[in-house]
Amino acid sequence: MNKLDFKDMINGLVDWRLISYDETKKTYATHPLIKGYFESDFDETIKKLCHKRIYQYFGEHASEQPETLAEMQPLFEQVYHGCAAGLYDEVLYDVYWEKIHRREVHYITYKLGAWETDLSLAETFFPESDLSQMPLVSKKSDQSWLLNTAGLTLLSTGRPKEAEGPLKTAIDLYIKANQIAYASVGYRNLAELQFRSGELESGLESAQRALDAAENAKSDEDIKNSKAYLAWIIHLLGKVEDAGNWFCQADELQIKIDGYLLHSIWGVFYADFLISTKRIEEAFELTKLNLEICHYQNWLDDISRCHRCLGAIERIRGNHKSAETHLQNALEIARKVGMPELEIKALLEFSRLHLDMKRHEAAIRAAREVLKICARTGFKLYEPEAEIVLSKAYLALNDIEQAKTLAHSAYEKAIGMKYRWQEGDAAHLLGEIYPAMGDKVRARVWIKKAVACRKEILDPEVEEPERMLESL
Repeated sequence: MNKLDFKDMINGLVDWRLISYDETKKTYATHPLIKGYFESDFDETIKKLCHKRIYQYFGEHASEQPETLAEMQPLFEQVYHGCAAGLYDEVLYDVYWEKIHRREVHYITYKLGAWETDLSLAETFFPESDLSQMPLVSKKSDQSWLLNTAGLTLLSTGRPKEAEGPLKTAIDLYIKANQIAYASVGYRNLAELQFRSGELESGLESAQRALDAAENAKSDEDIKNSKAYLAWIIHLLGKVEDAGNWFCQADELQIKIDGYLLHSIWGVFYADFLISTKRIEEAFELTKLNLEICHYQNWLDDISRCHRCLGAIERIRGNHKSAETHLQNALEIARKVGMPELEIKALLEFSRLHLDMKRHEAAIRAAREVLKICARTGFKLYEPEAEIVLSKAYLALNDIEQAKTLAHSAYEKAIGMKYRWQEGDAAHLLGEIYPAMGDKVRARVWIKKAVACRKEILDPEVEEPERMLESL
């Protein structure tokens, strides 16, 4: 067919609305009914050949190192059409691993923060996108990597219950294949899932297994990361001295590896530990350096974490305006990358700031939003913190019954998780609430519990409930 006849035919198809033309993109698209009709007439071999040709077409036009999600679109199309053509191994190595993740850089997630997009790409390698099945690549090592990747993206987007299966299957495959260093990574991901879900003792066990695997693999990087995770969960369980020792070991190993103090998420864990133990200046110096490193590496999730941490430090210092700026940055990034855990932590710190500034209604709104996200995701660890903020806000507004109910709920949840820091805070708060109800006997009971808990976990704020006990 000559060009003129071909053009007439195309224009006729457009006029008949069998195909459409996009003036901006200069591209044609088939009407879904027409597409469905012809697809139903194709056998599987022809369909795969069509997908293969489209896969090759996008490969001819895709950038080798795209910098934005928009520039990555041809690569996303390649993953879809390549997998539909049955080219799973080729797509995994040549497109998904090399160009989208850029190997260990994990560009699409850590640099672009596109966790939801990465999840949809990972699902393409599974039969009918069912992550409970094995991915359709030929090598066991690739199957375990895809399972771990899918599990991590599910966890990062707030779906821990769905993430648990793929993560555990990946760990089992890594162990069977004697890929011990990778098993360590899998155990750390599982530990994160467990502690954020309020299963602190299970998280501690997984973190210990991560460390054991890392030491067997003789991988300094994995040993450092596992020690930091272990330290953080031990801290939540109220064993401050042990946590401090593990953090120091991780910090020393980080300096040995690259000459810097503990950074990325591990540095944020350490800074939060330092804040809890009232070593504010150390936390500030560590987080300031961490933020510089994260900006240089463009680690979006860790940039959000650092801003949230600096917001907490500035709030404690009484610099409310600076704290608000940091927290706004943290929250904006959290919502941009779609990671509920980041949003929860930023909103919690915002609620504390609102309390300090006597903006009680704003504190209630932020804490209520945290509880909604916790209910949606299953990140139960943060529920006691949110309920304590709510209780304090209602107490300030003289709604004593509401304050008491929330403080009791926070205490019971903290006890169930063995989350000692929130256990002490909730007991202390109940010791403040009962005098307002004229019940000094119960107030003494709760203050004694608060003192005992704070002494056990070496909380620097133990003096305050001790003074309250003397006054009662």
